[in-house]
Amino acid sequence: MIEMFAYWKTYVHTPGVIRDVFDSQWYHTLCKTKVIVDGVERQHLFFAGKHDIACSLSVDGFLLFNHRCGGPSATPILLLNLNLPPHLCTHLENLICVGIIPGPHQPKDIASFLCPLDNEFAELADGVRTFDTSDYTQFYLHAYNIFKNGDIVAIEKLMNLKGHNGYSPCCSCEIKGVRNITAHGTIYYTPLTTPHHERQTRPSMDP
Repeated sequence: MIEMFAYWKTYVHTPGVIRDVFDSQWYHTLCKTKVIVDGVERQHLFFAGKHDIACSLSVDGFLLFNHRCGGPSATPILLLNLNLPPHLCTHLENLICVGIIPGPHQPKDIASFLCPLDNEFAELADGVRTFDTSDYTQFYLHAYNIFKNGDIVAIEKLMNLKGHNGYSPCCSCEIKGVRNITAHGTIYYTPLTTPHHERQTRPSMDP
């Protein structure tokens, strides 16, 4: 397993080719950036040590029983160890379940459930003294959560967005929603052509 963890350190990036997260611009930006914990800049860079671990957080709700939508659900919190080769890091035996948000409904404030994990990642960003069984030495282990993954609903919760019925429903663009003012509607929707009403100031959208 230690040898497989070393995959990322021996990975060779080919410019213009995306085969793994270590080809991403975000990863290469981090490698030139000093770590900041609780607003205080540390002396070391991201992924400067040979034992550093890159993680990715994934959350998604699932139905507890074989019911249609609306039944009781729970939300597992999973970590992917990106140091493993991409064809292995998503295998069930390599996923790290750090917690399960209980049901029966989806969490309203997912950040409150992730707070203990954020605290542990803050400690890992500083470095945790660890023993290396391959060469019988001690070192400071650093681990960083560099990505958050999920479907549209999960990403909305991770980014604290109201979602598809909100005034700003999209996490990737600046499109704005409108309400059915004449019917005193409270739900926003996003038509391409703005309804003709003197109080509607939103421009029509060109897809």
